[in-house]
Amino acid sequence: MSATRPSWSNQTLNREQLRSIRQIINPLVEFEHPQRPPIILDEVQERIVLEPTRAIEATPKIEQPAAQQLTIGLDEASSVKDDLPAEAQRLVHSLHVRLVRGAAGSGKTIVLTQRARYLAAQYPEWDILVLTYNRLLSEQLQQTLGKSSIKVHTLHAFCATIWERNGWKFVLKENLLQDWLKRQQTRYPIIRRLGVNFLQTEIAWIKDMGFETQTDYLNTMRRGLGQHRLSSADKQLIYQLMEEFDRRPTNSQEFDWIEFPTRTWQALQSGTLETVLFDAILIDEAQDFAPQWIKIVKASLKAEGLLFLADDPSQSIFRFFSWREKGIEVVGRTRHLKLPYRNTYEIYRAAQALIENDRILLEQLQQEEFLPAAVDAQAMRHGRKPILVQQANFEQECEFLRSQAQYWIQKGIQPAQIAVLHPRKNKIDGLNKALRGTGVTAQTLLRAKGLEFEMVFLSQVHLLFETAENEERLSHALRQLFMAMTRARQHLVICYEGALPRPLEALGEYVESVAR
Repeated sequence: MSATRPSWSNQTLNREQLRSIRQIINPLVEFEHPQRPPIILDEVQERIVLEPTRAIEATPKIEQPAAQQLTIGLDEASSVKDDLPAEAQRLVHSLHVRLVRGAAGSGKTIVLTQRARYLAAQYPEWDILVLTYNRLLSEQLQQTLGKSSIKVHTLHAFCATIWERNGWKFVLKENLLQDWLKRQQTRYPIIRRLGVNFLQTEIAWIKDMGFETQTDYLNTMRRGLGQHRLSSADKQLIYQLMEEFDRRPTNSQEFDWIEFPTRTWQALQSGTLETVLFDAILIDEAQDFAPQWIKIVKASLKAEGLLFLADDPSQSIFRFFSWREKGIEVVGRTRHLKLPYRNTYEIYRAAQALIENDRILLEQLQQEEFLPAAVDAQAMRHGRKPILVQQANFEQECEFLRSQAQYWIQKGIQPAQIAVLHPRKNKIDGLNKALRGTGVTAQTLLRAKGLEFEMVFLSQVHLLFETAENEERLSHALRQLFMAMTRARQHLVICYEGALPRPLEALGEYVESVAR
């Protein structure tokens, strides 16, 4: 008996046809964006989303046909160094921990979201938690995941649920520590010498590191202090200040945002609080999660639970903590997303030019064994270069931003897809007043972390560099600007006043310069 080969079998399918077939075979490769056409995951992203929960797992509970047919290449697991401790090797091969690393816009959040959906579909009895650093990103993910059983919180909001579930009432305040330090200035000369803002930042770092004793703090080298190089005597005084703040009398459970994770961890350790245990916890923007935060995460994860992390060390703009400092072994458990899909080549190349020679950032990336891949111009979308606009003053800039918002809305861009970002909180009201009636709202650079927009306007970026009096602060400013620039999918406008700040000279040929 002979068989006839179908006449269509010799036809070659193009990339879009192949993507459509993949989407039909496995719907999880399609990510439905609320404000844009659906996004089809590439093959690397798909493998991460559909990765088995164990390297070797007996009959999955509700395995779908597409996942059954998928072969996962675990290159990292096979390349684990033989000298790893036996416990570390066991964890590597069990895949309890997965770190997904990638450049800005490479799809980390999409992969994390689809991974959460995949786990929820495969194991409907599982309790699954997604954590983010940014509240706006948390709200966006809640909207994307809809009415699923997956819980989404920021770390602070998750801590709040722990206290509330245990019947505790509390009040979170933003400036408790700052106000307390101001009141103690007459008693402690070190406050006047180093400044309230510096001490607030240092005490926040001590708490985020999760030091148990003063000795732990004294023996740890502090990076990024800039002009304040602390002596051992200084560090002892700072630690004593922190302990006195912790002992402050209060009539209610008032917590500063800075201390809230530490207070939560201490209450969990003492048995004052009990947390719900989750089968899987997924963390987006994980590079900004401090060691103390990770302790709370691990305490909330079942013994055989899964921990899925998405990070980009080049966007560690709040502070830098290595995964070793966080107590998580990621050797052999890391996958990489190399192509930045969000931005056009022109936007990403301009942003990269700002940080590619940042010595401090490069040292930190080397410490984390993460060096961003070279940009592949042929694989990326193309568009207009970012526009660098010199403004005369803030009032003129507000008029410019309003007219530009109106223009682009008339061109068909939705107001929610236009971002106006500013380095300082005290300028936001003025910007929103100028934008009133357009539907566009202004926010700080940091609030946009993890988000994306079709069009991004960066306002008064020269202010980022006013306090960059040393290499550490300059590195911090450049990372903030890099993060803000990479929020833009298609159009990017950068505004500044006066002479062009020297760090922006790196943009050079990668932008169009306009003077108004």
